[in-house]
Amino acid sequence: MADFEFKIDGRKVSPSAFTTAMGKDIKAKAMKLARAAAEKKIRSIRCPVHGGYAKVVPERTSFKITGCCDKQMDRVKKAFR
Repeated sequence: MADFEFKIDGRKVSPSAFTTAMGKDIKAKAMKLARAAAEKKIRSIRCPVHGGYAKVVPERTSFKITGCCDKQMDRVKKAFR
């Protein structure tokens, strides 16, 4: 029988803790990729009224896109269609 030892940041962890940590790491990487993709899509969308750019705002387990006005947000929504 094989004996496995799991370490995260140099600490020994149980197999279940390792699985939980891996799941969190995968979710974090997926969120980072999604955020980067959203930022790339909206990077060049400038508000026709105020001249500003929309922003990707990170939240605890997600992100949101904000803009200065409805016209800018309409342009952002159009980019995601």
